[in-house]
Parts: sequence; structure tokens; C-alpha cells
Amino acid sequence: MYRHVLIPLDGSAEAEGVFPIVRDELEPGGHVTLFRVIPPGKTRQLGGQFFPATQQEEADRAKAEAYLRGVQDAFDGDSDHWDCATAISDSVSTAIVD
Repeated sequence: MYRHVLIPLDGSAEAEGVFPIVRDELEPGGHVTLFRVIPPGKTRQLGGQFFPATQQEEADRAKAEAYLRGVQDAFDGDSDHWDCATAISDSVSTAIVD
């Protein structure tokens, strides 16, 4: 049995397929962290306007957090034992370790 499980999600059904396994292996009162890595944004120019990378990252982070909350709700994760986190990185594995 595990006290804390980190579940990195990429939006695929395969990644979400881990939930039945986690439920069986999580100790009562255990904690689940849903995690999504967002690639760094790129500053873009459209017409005469610039859109900074941070603006894209903020939009991507908001979408990722909404996705994670939706997954949490779909699997009946309560806010006392489940939380959601995002990170911006070129490397998924490095973001997970960090």
C-alpha cells in the first residue's frame, strides 16, 4: 500500500487507465497528485501584434488544470486527498523528478 501516488497524465485514455490500479494500491487516507507537464510557450507574432510566451503558457496551464480537475471529478477524487499540479518544461521526465 502506498501513502502518496503521483500520476503524470498526458490526456490519453491509456494514462487514465492507471486509476483502478491506484485505487487498489493506495492506503486508506492516501494522497493522489495528478500531474501534467506543459511545453514552454513561444513568443509569436500575428499581424503587427506580439503574443509573449508567458501568455501562451498561462493559457496552456489553465487548460491543463481544467483537464486535471475534470479527471479528478471523473474518478471521484476528493480535495482532501487529491490535488493537481502542472509544470512547464521541455522534458517530462525532468519535470516529474523536479
